[in-house]
Amino acid sequence: MNTDVVKEKNQYKISLNYKHGKVRVYKKVIHALGTPKFIQFLIMPEDKLLFIVGLDHREHDSFPVVLSEDVKHGGMVLHGQRFVRKMSEIGGWPLEGSHVIGGRFIDGSNMIEFDLTNVLNNDAE
Repeated sequence: MNTDVVKEKNQYKISLNYKHGKVRVYKKVIHALGTPKFIQFLIMPEDKLLFIVGLDHREHDSFPVVLSEDVKHGGMVLHGQRFVRKMSEIGGWPLEGSHVIGGRFIDGSNMIEFDLTNVLNNDAE
């Protein structure tokens, strides 16, 4: 069995697609954050990092967690071409296709860190 495939399956992931303006936060990320009512994105452009934080109460820049009915992908989908463009500029990857970014849970906090240079998969359309 390919250990890279197993490693990728067990990793926290988000995907970004500029053409469709979609940001998919996979179900595993939502569950790792304790199935919060809201999530918030924090960006550290100088370090090329994106953080997703789970929140129980709404903040002015948070999003309600609404899980998709899509059985294949699960999780939640947000729409925002400007956000995807900004993440691609920070991470240094092209706008074409979908980009799956790997992340890691930050111990002692309720957040997952995504290194925008850690592209696991780039599916050109």
